[in-house]
Amino acid sequence: MAAINSGDKLKAPFAGEEGNASCWSGYYKMPAAGNIGDTIDLFEVPAGARVDEIAEVHSAHGGTAAMTIGWKYKDGSASGAGTPAANGLKASASTVAAGNSVATLNPYGLFGADSGKNTPGVVDKPIIVYVTNSGSAIPLNGEVYVKASGEFIGTK
Repeated sequence: MAAINSGDKLKAPFAGEEGNASCWSGYYKMPAAGNIGDTIDLFEVPAGARVDEIAEVHSAHGGTAAMTIGWKYKDGSASGAGTPAANGLKASASTVAAGNSVATLNPYGLFGADSGKNTPGVVDKPIIVYVTNSGSAIPLNGEVYVKASGEFIGTK
């Protein structure tokens, strides 16, 4: 099982005319067939951000492929629920055929010390948003694009 960096995770966040509205995104195209359980780190979300929507587009991965979108702390420390695998932003969904989806998140109690509480889910320190596959490997040239949107409201 490999840990793969997409390169897109280093892009700066966008904050435009909508004030603190922010968007982070990442894209990856497999240069070779992947393995079941590979994790692709797509992008970084800074401390002080609140993520309230995840959108994804993927190519047909065939077989019994499925993909989960999750998060983990950039510094490698334990995430709010104890393990990165438990910190899903979007539950495992089939990627057998090409498709896309949007998931609206309840940002309350999602990150760090706020985990499981009814408090604003502001990222307390930088996180990496990643995808991991299950069922069958992502094939050669398999593609995935993920976008997170929300608001940058600052750290406590």
